[in-house]
Amino acid sequence: MFRFDYSVNFLRWALTVPGYDENLHLGLRSSKSNKLMAFISGIPAKMSVHHGGNVEMVEINFLCVHKKLRSKRLAPVLIKEVTRRVNLKGIFQAVYTAGITLPQPVASCRYWHRSINPKKLIDIGSVIRPCLFPASCCALSPSTPPTHTLTSLLSRPSSDAQPPHAHTGSATCRSA
Repeated sequence: MFRFDYSVNFLRWALTVPGYDENLHLGLRSSKSNKLMAFISGIPAKMSVHHGGNVEMVEINFLCVHKKLRSKRLAPVLIKEVTRRVNLKGIFQAVYTAGITLPQPVASCRYWHRSINPKKLIDIGSVIRPCLFPASCCALSPSTPPTHTLTSLLSRPSSDAQPPHAHTGSATCRSA
């Protein structure tokens, strides 16, 4: 079972953003079966840095290695190779997430998720339900009050929102 079971359309959308580079999508295939055994991607991004303006970076994502090859230390090899390719493009910063605590992170952030359908996430194995947390309580967690309690919220017309392609600098919207 996969921890994340992404659809082909979602992966195509996430990996082929405007300005992506195929050379930053690395995959290792088996020479016998031609099956994909390991993968990592580097996706270009402009990050707004405090007091520094925008900085060209890559987002490292979708690192995965076949279970039978995890003891072969392929992940560090993939990371070093994508780093080498990114450096050749003149980019020396990257952002990534890790499920473990790293020895010396330069920066960190904390984020929270509000699951829409926690029962499904538990069923597919993406989230583990705590032992003392009854399944009946899972359905209650995403519920929100029917009305908000903030009095300072103002409604805004839809004309205030920019179309998605306005942020990419492209005049046409690309569909997956």
